[in-house]
Amino acid sequence: MKWIIILYVLLVLSSCQNKPEGYVIKGELKGAPENEWVFLTDVDQDVFYDSVQLKKGYFEFRGNVANPELRCITCFKDPSQRIYGWDKILMVPIYVENSEIQFTLPFSDMPTKLDRELPESLSIEGSHVYDLYMRYKKQVTPFVVKNDSLFKAYGSAYYYKKVRKKMCFVA
Repeated sequence: MKWIIILYVLLVLSSCQNKPEGYVIKGELKGAPENEWVFLTDVDQDVFYDSVQLKKGYFEFRGNVANPELRCITCFKDPSQRIYGWDKILMVPIYVENSEIQFTLPFSDMPTKLDRELPESLSIEGSHVYDLYMRYKKQVTPFVVKNDSLFKAYGSAYYYKKVRKKMCFVA
């Protein structure tokens, strides 16, 4: 009977621990313009989950997710032209899970939507799923680069052949 009471007390005490409800993303964009808007979006930028203005280069997002989700921390080079070109959209993919996540990156290194590689100066800590994602991305990137080069070579050969056929019929 004594052990049952001790076990019960331990269970009650362990359930009283302060576990963080939801996620907290604490970020720093070193050298960013003051009051720049930062958005937490989905990958396609169809959904804007949250937005906040930078204060001395720092921002913070809070929320809750049922499962880890791939989202993006997004800024715009020129906020008045949000829809004009991927080269003006600055974004970093991040897996959001219910934990405290630290994000650090110099604003000048923020990649555009066109960039395939993330900068070495990027630091994201506190997301186990993001760590798994980065290991996967490192393994897959050589195949993606090879596929891109093969596709370009195929396109060049295909269109070169088409142009030569047209030139033969014209002459």
